[in-house]
Amino acid sequence: MNIEILLKGKTMYDSNCYGVSGEDFAVVIDPGVFDNSLIDFFHKNAEKQKLILITHPHIDHIMGADMLREKTGVKIAASSNTAKGLIDTNINLSASYGNPFTVTTDIILENDSTFYVGKQKVKAIFTPGHTSGCTCFLFDNALFTGDTLFCGSIGRTDLPTASFADMEKSLKKLKSLDDNIVVYPGHDESTTIGREKIINPYLREL
Repeated sequence: MNIEILLKGKTMYDSNCYGVSGEDFAVVIDPGVFDNSLIDFFHKNAEKQKLILITHPHIDHIMGADMLREKTGVKIAASSNTAKGLIDTNINLSASYGNPFTVTTDIILENDSTFYVGKQKVKAIFTPGHTSGCTCFLFDNALFTGDTLFCGSIGRTDLPTASFADMEKSLKKLKSLDDNIVVYPGHDESTTIGREKIINPYLREL
């Protein structure tokens, strides 16, 4: 499996967009803006099954999703609560920036479900807290956490549909995962579950 950081330096708040690919699949996670490099990623994986995954419905992670779907025909998948947030300009925060927009979801993912892209197994781990619909995606040993878990920190819980109580429950769920799982967050650098148990005060206090 190959993991690329796409859109580096091009997104609002330096949000991370990932391209994940393997023998028969290619996935873009959280396209924060539209850029031709996203089309290039899908083109170089032309014969593979493709998907756009959204971890949560905030503007800095979704602004490129609609155009990427329009240009490539690749479907957008998200949890049911994230899908609701994507069509609510207050929840997706686009109204706050004076540029309200919505994104529809093609595939609704059940909470804590397992699905496949090609032959690649993906687990959708429901982790509300930063928003009510936050979902982390586990590909083998790689966990894409959006704005739930960062290196040494967590996502803020003072935005629409956020809840610190929910965040604590979600962090407990992530803390129970294998220490060797590599965390690819929505901002900043990658880390591991084991490292976060040591350095992250929010995980240490659980």
